[in-house]
Amino acid sequence: AGSYDFTDEWSLFGSYAYNDSTYDNDVTDATLVTPIRTGGKTVVNAPKHLLKADLGYDNGTFFTKFSVAYTGSRYFSYVNNAEVDGYTLADFTAGYRLGGNPLLDGLELQLNITNLTDKQYVSTVGTNGFNANADNQTLMVGSPRMFFATIRKDF
Repeated sequence: AGSYDFTDEWSLFGSYAYNDSTYDNDVTDATLVTPIRTGGKTVVNAPKHLLKADLGYDNGTFFTKFSVAYTGSRYFSYVNNAEVDGYTLADFTAGYRLGGNPLLDGLELQLNITNLTDKQYVSTVGTNGFNANADNQTLMVGSPRMFFATIRKDF
């Protein structure tokens, strides 16, 4: 991860993570007899690649940030025969800090938009656990584009 300030107002942040998590051994099923070939397989719900980048502007009064985040594909079976696709999401934030008199000092107005492109994706897998062949899984749909407005006052 790293960040760079182009000027006093403009900044860039970026991070990348590579994950190569695998199971060391095979396991047995609930009968403790039948082997499940998990040795060497990728750990469930563990994307190989995660990437995040932010471009921000803040002049003390007005601020904005554009963010992009990538999550790689993920398996949701112990034998890696079922996976969900990776996805990229973009978010946007803009705000204004009021001031100039005692009533407005510390007052901030902010607008956030998440999932700017209204991407359809699977955000959560395996909330009811995982099994060998992914024949009974919970796959939860990610949030659609959403708008949030915030009014904040510091005292």
